[in-house]
Amino acid sequence: MKSLLVDADEARIFSGPVGPLVEFRDPDSGELSIGRSDMPVSAGGGEVAGSSMALAGDGILYAVDRWKHRLYQMAPTPDGIEVAGVYRETPGGPEGVHDPRSVAVSPDGRHLYLAAGSEWSGPAGTVAGFARAAGSGDLTFLSLFRGPPPAWSSYPPSPPPLVQIDSGAAYTNSRKVTITLTGGYGQGSLLGEVQLSNDGGFGRARIFPRAPSRYSWLLDSTGPERLSKAVYVREGSATGGAFSGGPIAADDIILDEADPRVLATRRTRGGRRLQVRAVDGLSGVSRVQLALKGRRHGGWKVYRPRAGYRVRRSKVRVRVRDRAGNVSRWRAVRAVGGRVPRQH
Repeated sequence: MKSLLVDADEARIFSGPVGPLVEFRDPDSGELSIGRSDMPVSAGGGEVAGSSMALAGDGILYAVDRWKHRLYQMAPTPDGIEVAGVYRETPGGPEGVHDPRSVAVSPDGRHLYLAAGSEWSGPAGTVAGFARAAGSGDLTFLSLFRGPPPAWSSYPPSPPPLVQIDSGAAYTNSRKVTITLTGGYGQGSLLGEVQLSNDGGFGRARIFPRAPSRYSWLLDSTGPERLSKAVYVREGSATGGAFSGGPIAADDIILDEADPRVLATRRTRGGRRLQVRAVDGLSGVSRVQLALKGRRHGGWKVYRPRAGYRVRRSKVRVRVRDRAGNVSRWRAVRAVGGRVPRQH
């Protein structure tokens, strides 16, 4: 929990960053009960609106969503709070405040101030000022102050690095992959480390030296369903057990750990041609391999379920491979005259 606010009569308590959540306090017993909030969850996967909040004297709450670069205005309702306004700018945040982190309301309730969180997304100390309308709490932009560039580095602002899993492959059949970084601040900068995680909120993250820009990584397990697995990366530096990172970059890949299956085979043209029907519910069947009786198997051929393959009239074995590299079991096909019925 990073934010906690209490209204003037101690009837409502607001907590963040998840939410924000509103709780009602019983004036007699002091017990708390959860109220309703229609605040949408951020797509960033980590902190959501409520990482910083400000409560005006009229009961209107303002909450920052740093993932979507938005400022939410929320009005009290009998059973909780509801969104009354959203302030944003594309690209960037409200009135150019990209990556907003902190919000505050003046003691007299007439103004609101919104600050950028760090020098990663703009000059440190960037603050936007807004006027608050009496009654509604609606905001009107007044001015923007941009602080000086960071003194600790001569490096200009840099976009996040390009992240590639297994050199940009679309599929993999192994959780063990290689992460490659190009661009960004790169080697030799003051940002000597990089943080990797399977979670957009950087839970269970690991920290590596920025060089040599290639890292062995283990994806989350997929299970039987098709699921795109993402890896999130940010450059930065670790001090005192905490990691101070820059812009977030990511790449994804489909982890396919399921083998394809040969469903049916059929001989045509007097047994000299073999049709193969196979299925793979994840990455899809891509190759077929045939082995004639008494001989080693041949090379992998492109999977063509309708055209079929030229074979001898003797017994044949067949197997298939999917795009992720998973291979099915061998399936025997009888000699001429035999036909393997379709299976469902």
